[in-house]
Amino acid sequence: LRGLVDQDGLRLVEDGLRDAGELQRGAAQAIHGLVGHVLNAQQLEVDRLRKALREKDVELAQLQEQNQLLRQFIQDEGQDDKPKAEEPISVEDALKAKVVVIGGTAGWQSAVKERAERYVCIDVKDNAFDTRIINSADAVVFKIDYLPHAQFYRVIVIKSVK
Repeated sequence: LRGLVDQDGLRLVEDGLRDAGELQRGAAQAIHGLVGHVLNAQQLEVDRLRKALREKDVELAQLQEQNQLLRQFIQDEGQDDKPKAEEPISVEDALKAKVVVIGGTAGWQSAVKERAERYVCIDVKDNAFDTRIINSADAVVFKIDYLPHAQFYRVIVIKSVK
């Protein structure tokens, strides 16, 4: 009997070890599969982030190019604001133009009116002058050594709104 029990016990131990080994292999395979799945998911995330980074790099390059174009445009526009050399006009044409003269003493304005009858002179004390005069003028001339700031700024506002 003793030989049989031992063999049966041995068989039971062997079967138990075999089953434990199979369980261990199954667990190892499951862990390996899980690790592979996690690594695969992480690699997919890395790939997605790299693609997003490349797209942002392209977008940044486009924005930098647009920024450069806008800077160039602003610079070019600023150059267009500079006065361009125009052909001089004749004295006769200047005297025929509708010109508004602002500033200067009463005596100086009288002298202007004698030489250019069509010119409109606005007295330095007249801060409530008709703005239509400015809007219909071909030119506005300031005598800056005798000119109130209020009149100057009023004309600037009128011309900028026009």
